[in-house]
Amino acid sequence: MSTKLKIISLLVHISILVTLISPPITDASPTSSILITELQTGQGSNEFVEFENTSESTIDVNDWRLQYHSSSSTTWITKTLTLTDPLISLVKSGDRALLLANGYTPLGTDPIARFASGFADTGGSVRLVPNPGLDESRGDRLNWGTADAPICSIAPKHSSGQSLKRYPSGDGVIVDSS
Repeated sequence: MSTKLKIISLLVHISILVTLISPPITDASPTSSILITELQTGQGSNEFVEFENTSESTIDVNDWRLQYHSSSSTTWITKTLTLTDPLISLVKSGDRALLLANGYTPLGTDPIARFASGFADTGGSVRLVPNPGLDESRGDRLNWGTADAPICSIAPKHSSGQSLKRYPSGDGVIVDSS
C-alpha cells in the first residue's frame, strides 16, 4: 500500500473514532413548552387561564401545576387542577387548552381542567410550570397590574370584565394587551 493510501486510511479511521467517542451536540438552553395566551382575573369565580402548547410534542396536564401569588406576596400558591374528564389530559403540539375557575361556565367552552378561583384583579403573577422534578424553564409566567416581577415584564392591568391576551409579535416578542 502506498504512503498516500496509508495516510488516507489513517485519517478515515481517526475520523470514525472521533465520531464514536464525541458526545452528541444538544441544545443547552431548554425553551418554554407553553405560552399563557389569555387570563381573566378578579371577578369572583369568572376567572380562567388559556395556554398554548408551543412545544413539538404532546404534553400531559397531569404533569403541570398552576401557581399564583398576589402582588403583595412572593409565596407561590399551587392551584389544584381537577381534570374535567379524567381520560382527557393531553394537549397536542400547537393546540390551546382552557383552565376554568370552579363554578365558571361560559357558553361554548370546553375546559380541560378546573381550579379554585382567587386571582387579584389589581395585580399578581400566575405561572404554569411542570411538577417538581421536571424542568421548570419549560413553563410560562404572566404578571399583571401591580405585580412585583423580577423575572419578566409586567402586563398592564386589564379592565373589569376583560381578559389579558398575549400573542407572539412575529419577532419573538410576546405582546400583552387587554
